[in-house]
Amino acid sequence: MVTIRSRLEFNLSIVSTIKDNISTQQLLERLAQLQEELSSLKQETVELGTVHKYKSDLIHKKILKNKDHGVRAFTACCLSDILRLYAPDAPYTDKELTDIFQLFLEQFKLFQEPENGYIIQQTYLATNLLEYRSIVLLTDLPSSTQLVSELFEIFYSPQSNVIQEKLFTIIGGLLGEVISECDSMPMSALKLVFNKFLSHKREKSLNGLSYKKDPGFEFSLAICQTYSNRLGRHFIKFYSEIMYEALEDNDDQNKGKLSPGYKTLVKLGNLTSELWKYAPDLVGSVTGFIYQLLCSENEFFREAATKCVSAMLETSSLINFAVAHSDTYKIWLSKMADISSQVRITWVRTVPQILGDHSDLAGDISKGLAKALIDSDHAVRLCAVQVFQEVPVKKLWECISNSAVFSGLLHLTRETRSDIRDECIEAVAKIYVESVEQIPKTNENREAWKVVDTIPSVFFNLYYINEPDINMKVDVLLFDNLLPLILGPEALISRLLNMMNNFDEKAFSSFYAFNKRQEQMSVVVSKLISFCEGTYSSDISLAESSNLKLEKTVEWLNLGYPPQSNAREVLAAFRELNDRRLYHLIKTAVTDTSDHSTVRNAITELFKRLDDPELFRKKNVKIDSRFTRDNFMMVIKVLIYRAAPIVFNVSNVSVLLSNTNSLSTHETSLKRQLIDNLCVIKPGIFKHQAKSLIEIIMRLDESTTNATGTLTLTEAMRTLYKISKSNIHHLTTSEPFFLDKLDDYARDGSILAAKYAIKLLGLLADASDHLLKIKNSVLPLNTHSKYFAANVSVVSQIFKLQPHLLDDDSTEIVSLLIKDVLLANEVVGDKDGDPLWISENEICMNEERSPLASKLFSLKLFTNKLKSMVDDVQHDEMARAFTERILKLFFYLIASGGELISEHNKESYPTPSNYQNKLRCYAGLQILKLAKVANLSSFVKPADIGRLINLVEDESIEVRTLFIANLKDNVGNETISIRYLPLIFFTAYEPDPALKTSTKMWISLTLKKENFKKGTFFERALPRLIHSIAHHPDVAEGIQTDGETFLSSLTTAIGYLVFYFHSVANAHNLALLYYLAGRVRQYRDTIAQEEDDERVHEEEERQAEGTNIKNSGIYIISELAQLVLGQFKDHNEWALSSYPGKLNLPSDLFEPFETIEDARKNTFESFVKTEDIDNLKRITGIKIARIYKRVSTHKLPTHKRSLTVDSPQLKKRSQVSSTNDRGGDGDEYHDHTYIASTSSRQSLKETRRSSRQRKTVDYVDSESDEE
Repeated sequence: MVTIRSRLEFNLSIVSTIKDNISTQQLLERLAQLQEELSSLKQETVELGTVHKYKSDLIHKKILKNKDHGVRAFTACCLSDILRLYAPDAPYTDKELTDIFQLFLEQFKLFQEPENGYIIQQTYLATNLLEYRSIVLLTDLPSSTQLVSELFEIFYSPQSNVIQEKLFTIIGGLLGEVISECDSMPMSALKLVFNKFLSHKREKSLNGLSYKKDPGFEFSLAICQTYSNRLGRHFIKFYSEIMYEALEDNDDQNKGKLSPGYKTLVKLGNLTSELWKYAPDLVGSVTGFIYQLLCSENEFFREAATKCVSAMLETSSLINFAVAHSDTYKIWLSKMADISSQVRITWVRTVPQILGDHSDLAGDISKGLAKALIDSDHAVRLCAVQVFQEVPVKKLWECISNSAVFSGLLHLTRETRSDIRDECIEAVAKIYVESVEQIPKTNENREAWKVVDTIPSVFFNLYYINEPDINMKVDVLLFDNLLPLILGPEALISRLLNMMNNFDEKAFSSFYAFNKRQEQMSVVVSKLISFCEGTYSSDISLAESSNLKLEKTVEWLNLGYPPQSNAREVLAAFRELNDRRLYHLIKTAVTDTSDHSTVRNAITELFKRLDDPELFRKKNVKIDSRFTRDNFMMVIKVLIYRAAPIVFNVSNVSVLLSNTNSLSTHETSLKRQLIDNLCVIKPGIFKHQAKSLIEIIMRLDESTTNATGTLTLTEAMRTLYKISKSNIHHLTTSEPFFLDKLDDYARDGSILAAKYAIKLLGLLADASDHLLKIKNSVLPLNTHSKYFAANVSVVSQIFKLQPHLLDDDSTEIVSLLIKDVLLANEVVGDKDGDPLWISENEICMNEERSPLASKLFSLKLFTNKLKSMVDDVQHDEMARAFTERILKLFFYLIASGGELISEHNKESYPTPSNYQNKLRCYAGLQILKLAKVANLSSFVKPADIGRLINLVEDESIEVRTLFIANLKDNVGNETISIRYLPLIFFTAYEPDPALKTSTKMWISLTLKKENFKKGTFFERALPRLIHSIAHHPDVAEGIQTDGETFLSSLTTAIGYLVFYFHSVANAHNLALLYYLAGRVRQYRDTIAQEEDDERVHEEEERQAEGTNIKNSGIYIISELAQLVLGQFKDHNEWALSSYPGKLNLPSDLFEPFETIEDARKNTFESFVKTEDIDNLKRITGIKIARIYKRVSTHKLPTHKRSLTVDSPQLKKRSQVSSTNDRGGDGDEYHDHTYIASTSSRQSLKETRRSSRQRKTVDYVDSESDEE
């Protein structure tokens, strides 16, 4: 096929000569015609000979350098076509091409002037150069570097902002073609391209709807997206040169973040992250550099690289960075554990954005976040907590399934640094509230919900820290977030039950204490308002009196606020306001009779008024710099929240009493607990419900349930009893049928029904008549009756309420209970599957447990009987004898572990283990009850108190917990003698962490009580503690020997002393403690002396040898106490001075020596061998170091205080007699030191604590003595 060749038909001259002078207008027309014909010629078919003439004419200086803009524009277009037609070889020299491209660049500049008149020609030029890639000829010229730089400067100059949007793609293509053909791009040009990613900002156009595009950014975007493969090598060069400049100066690195190198790397990182957003392929070429920076030894470079990778991860891109660049991603993940805290902070700060855009990385991120929450640097922990504030709760649940993360966050609510703690408490509150409202519970999030559900429990446990600022924070969050006023009674109770669902024991106690405080604060705030009003009274005496009372009230309230809140000044300013409306609103808000809506409305209006910026100006009160408005608002807010009846509100009572089918059994039980507690704290608000309770009791019997309410029969009776103690009006006005029904329940009811029936009847004015009738009905007691346990309980209550009614029957009752109940067993031995502990509820509700109930109620009956005889014990011999006998029984139960039955009694022996646990625990509790009564407390001898240590160190955790809790309550409330205080410190080896922690906390809180500080009760307990330790069976026998046994016993003693001194000792009482410890050696041991007096023969032998009887136990422990105290002194760098006073030791334990000389000689005698002292110091030092979390390289000798059955060192206490001493096979106990033989109980190889062998329970420290 023959190709038809095309020719250029244009043959006019375009270069002006003398003969042929061409005007500018003619020239324009001819060039336009020429350009039109050239543009129509096709490269493949043109006869280049016809074009040759104009190839040269177009570069003539008269044309190329013409002053007319149009001429140059058309010339540039024609030249672009010439280059197209001659491609691939340009028909010009390098110099000529340089001039041509100078013309092209000049035309490109005119894009900055869209109104120049030749924009069409300039657009044609650019399009032509791009379409046929003629622009790349520029890169082969000798001056290409300069031309390329100029080309990029033209299009990236600020004046280029006016370039039309339709040209963006063409220009971007031109620049991209140049870059792709350049072997080496000028750095200046590359910087222009890449810097646009850093400086680019979208600006709204005038119409406010669309965005005006930045031409430079669009050019860079087109280049990077279209030419990323060819641009990659230039980007590597660009990256490496900048990094080299940043890293080469070592002096710069030492300047840290102020160094130009660091700033350059940060800027480079920002560029990389921006490029990752638009051209991720391009970034792939430099990830190796980022990897190296992440591994750099310079922490600031690592920080810059970490920030860079984080920014890429938080950016949405077509490529998954974690997958495409897994090596760099993994090394970035490791930066959470970087040695530099600043790098870790940088890592954590980007977590919210990453989680927001990349849920697929949540697993890795959550692991790092969990580490950040326990980081050693507080700033890292703070940043980690802030993540939870920034990330929406829904997104948290989507991304974080690791429950350890939530657990770590909750742990920080107890952080010592207030900034972290406050931030954490707010974050945790937000998580809980929004989770409850928005997040359903599923199998996938079950583990996380287990942690989140404990958040309310965590909040209430914060009160145990007892720091005013923490208490204040929790108070506000509880009512701003968890239980906001906006909730109605039904919704509030529902939220409250949901919170309580996961309360632990401490949280329950804190919650009830919280509500008890509200009752107290309500009274105080009401008085505060009254005193404020009184200070403005016209009665001068009233005003002065009110002012004095106000000062004391404010001082008391101020103790509940942190110093920085300026509560005293705030309350003073509040008084100065003297705003009657504010007074009224506060009174209304804190009054117990106000219903929920009234409280809510009053508080809402109050806060609105307090927030008025003109409040102080209107009242002409100057606050100056006394406090800020925020402080003022917060102090009053907390005061109202603490005093207002929001939780225990009268409106909530009906909700609590009503039944909701949707509630679980546990939630119904929680409602009952709330009612129970409400009855105790605010029985008055039930006054409108008393009639309903009476109706419930009359309507129900024990075989039916209350279908319309929360309470069962016995719960209704208990509730009615609690509210009736303060107001019996509704009982006295009730129907006779109701009282008859109570009589029936007392005679033939279940244990609980009988108990509360007799209690209710006991409140009546004619209680004697009712109780007498009931007594006559249940006596004589019938052990075979199904109501026997309930009848014993009823008789016990009669002893408590009207003891004279039983004067003629008491002897027979006591004898029967001892013989037929305590010394007989309906249930013998242990059965498979029996629990080790039987709860109170099961004892009262389960008929199978009635034999145990009978035994326990018998003990309670004996206690009530003794208390009824309190006025007679001092002068009535029979009463004294009976008291001694009962106390002997109680201590015998403790010593024998709860076993009263002789092993020879084949029918009744042995008592089940769970019965024994309960019996010895009850015996201890009865002793504490009797210790509250002064006349009866004197019957408890010092040696008896020592036997209570058995219960503090009992093998059963339930026994220990219950007894210690009662002991703490009685000691803390000062209802029993200080003689019992040392028992607390025998929890030193408590194996249960929760019990030991709660005990430590109780010691700390009780120490701060004013009476305890003033009376130095804890300090003065030291001699008693020393005495108790010396007589402890694990110590007493060993210290009378030497060698390993001696050292082992003292190691045990050191544990008790370290626990005591760590809890009690400080720089202020050091001298007193050291004095008391040494003072022991100036006295004789009364108990040991009594024991020595009994050993007459041994005494005579010693006197014959010329030696004095002297039990050295207390002196060894005394010396050891001073040694331990000295170690504490050295560790804490306390100064020890002489105690200026003189104190006598308790006369019930210590007696003076016969002569001063004996006392002096004993004081200066050393009872611990010199060679043992170093060992003891080392042991003490390790124990103290462990307490203060110090690492010790020493090892303790193997003197663990093992309480296992196999220990050969543990012997029975010396005062415990063997079974052979008892004689006969009768069941009467003869001595409270009796212990039943274990020889015939083959099925129970381990026996009870203290005077018997122990079960395998290790009471050593929480960490082994061997490091």
